Amino acid sequence: MSPAIYYLSSLETSVPYVPTPILMPTGQVWDQKNLNTSVYSDGTRIPKVDTGWALLSTGAWRYYDNDSTNAVLFGRLYNWYAVNGVYDAASLADPNLRKDIAPEGWRVATLNDWKILTSYYGTNGANQNTVASGYLKEPGTNYWQPTNSTLTPPSNFNARGGGRALGNTTTFDGKYTVGYWWPIDSDNNITMVYNSTTITWSSTGVGINRGSSVRLIKKDTTVPGFTVSISDLNALSTTGTGTFADIPATPDFIEKGICWSTLAAPNRFLDPFVAADNTNKTTYSLTVSPLNASTAYYVRAYIKVSETDIRYSTNIIQFTTLSGAPTSITTDAASNIQYVSATSGGTIVDNASYQTTQRGVCWNTTGSPTTLDPKTINGIGPGSFTSSLISLSPGVTYYVRAYSVNAAGTFYGNEINFMTLPAVNSNLIFDQFAARHAYSLRKLSSTYIGYCLRARRTTSTNVSTEVFVRFDDNGKLSLDSPIDNASGTPTTAINLGQFAASLVQGYSNPDGVNINQNIFVVTWYNQSNNSNTTNESPTQGSLTAQPRIVSTGNPEIINGTATMRFSGAQFLSVANSTVPYSDSSFYSLGSATTTAANTIYTLGVLNNNARLFLPQRNGIAYNSNSAITWDWLNTSIPFTANTQRLYELVCGTSTASAYSNGVQLTPPSTVPSLLVNSIYIRIGAVGQPAFFLTGTTQEVIAFTGDGNRTTIESEINTYYNVWT
Repeated sequence: MSPAIYYLSSLETSVPYVPTPILMPTGQVWDQKNLNTSVYSDGTRIPKVDTGWALLSTGAWRYYDNDSTNAVLFGRLYNWYAVNGVYDAASLADPNLRKDIAPEGWRVATLNDWKILTSYYGTNGANQNTVASGYLKEPGTNYWQPTNSTLTPPSNFNARGGGRALGNTTTFDGKYTVGYWWPIDSDNNITMVYNSTTITWSSTGVGINRGSSVRLIKKDTTVPGFTVSISDLNALSTTGTGTFADIPATPDFIEKGICWSTLAAPNRFLDPFVAADNTNKTTYSLTVSPLNASTAYYVRAYIKVSETDIRYSTNIIQFTTLSGAPTSITTDAASNIQYVSATSGGTIVDNASYQTTQRGVCWNTTGSPTTLDPKTINGIGPGSFTSSLISLSPGVTYYVRAYSVNAAGTFYGNEINFMTLPAVNSNLIFDQFAARHAYSLRKLSSTYIGYCLRARRTTSTNVSTEVFVRFDDNGKLSLDSPIDNASGTPTTAINLGQFAASLVQGYSNPDGVNINQNIFVVTWYNQSNNSNTTNESPTQGSLTAQPRIVSTGNPEIINGTATMRFSGAQFLSVANSTVPYSDSSFYSLGSATTTAANTIYTLGVLNNNARLFLPQRNGIAYNSNSAITWDWLNTSIPFTANTQRLYELVCGTSTASAYSNGVQLTPPSTVPSLLVNSIYIRIGAVGQPAFFLTGTTQEVIAFTGDGNRTTIESEINTYYNVWT
């Protein structure tokens, strides 16, 4: 910018000051130079005072170093009284008598104006913006010295380091190195420095008798007879109409339209707007959208005279959009309340404007649930619907609301609450029921103090280590499960995660082995007693046949619970078991050597949609001097997806019956008569049929009872329903 622009208004005359407008990216129109006038807008002279500023209580100005040539480059320095139009004692006492230092259509920028401008270039802090002055300062070293920290692209705001006059008769400082500007509504100074990109505003004030520069910003200008009105108000839009009642007073323009905001003075540059398709001085109506439902807005009409000259309607209309909510939403009371599920629903009556596009119920355990919480989706449109709440926890109070989504937003019905059925020692079933065999990756009894597994790690250098694995503090197998050395090269790890060097899960590697190890199962311990004896606990000595519980540092997981994964012909067996099968590859979990007629052996299973999962090969095996396998992929015992299964084998002197949830199943025709002492339950792959190749196991339990199959079945069903 040429120094001549400053010079034009540097003379001490009553000639009105003429700003140089520049449109900033914020939509604000600023003066491109510092104020350089000696008169108020009405022509009243502002005194030039070179001494005694500390004693002043009215407006004054001076040149930096009392040298008029500085006004050509940097503008004049004004005290706070001049900026605020205080010209005599009366105006000091009464703000209504004060004058404007800015010419018609302009005003001194406020602190908020500065903050709006600086926030475009970076985030404002409490008292500063660390990058904005790099864009706002005029580039080069003509007006900032000895150096100038700037950023590109420059904004053409062209701030210059004009320094300041201190509140005494002789002292000036900061020319070329610091720029100070008054905001009209504060005794803070806006400050920029030559060697920084930071702009600051003091939080404590700088003294109203100091002399600082001033920047102007354009006022919103109205057009006589130009008004705005609205109609067709709804939740998401309204119609704004601009009307010209005084054509001669309306200047020509290049655009007309409507702008709106949630703040009191909508701005064409800063806020949303919609423009008409013509520039005639005729009434025009435009759709004001998109709006938010149930929100207060302000709207006004505008015309654009030039790129830096926007003029507005004489009125601003405030309105609040409609809610858009359905006429009513009712939440049904909970019913069919179970341990981990319940039923609710609702009824929706839509309003005339918006149809429900999604509906359902949402729930949480704290109250006022939203669709960010668990929810159902139960179709569209008005009417009644039923919702199934699943994956709940036993004994917990839940809060439920029906919801409706439409174009105007998401709306909720009344809140209901209910409590799921309480769990009864859900992780400690053997505190209530006896079992002949019990193998699980969770703790089943409060009295059990033994191990869960014996596990093996073999590193890339073929160093093998075996450890005993206990249950974690939650009574389950996890990477936090404590371990004890069993055999092989000792480990310094204290839990399964460290033993596996499971860095992907955030565990350390104290042994310094290759990371993310596979961990295999050597022995699975029987929890129906505390002996951990070999003949009661299935083992697998073959390295190639041992199942895996940790894969490359990650636990094997089914439905959020640790699992054992079998592959190929892998299985667990009782090492010293006398296997009565003709096929020597068949191994057993153990024999029911103390059975009697009508003793119940129950294998509880859930499919992969539930919390317990047992693979295809886990079944009930029995024989009469020949290899017979009965499993639930057999066509005679169909497996139904997403259905809980409870299998039972009732032993008799010469006959057997199998049940699924109380329904007797037809056994394969090849099943012979059973012998009392030849019942086995296997875990793992058995080599045949051919499709028994891979799978996972989390739990195998054989319950004993007193012959009352119905009672046992009811208790076991309850047990599996509440296990979470």
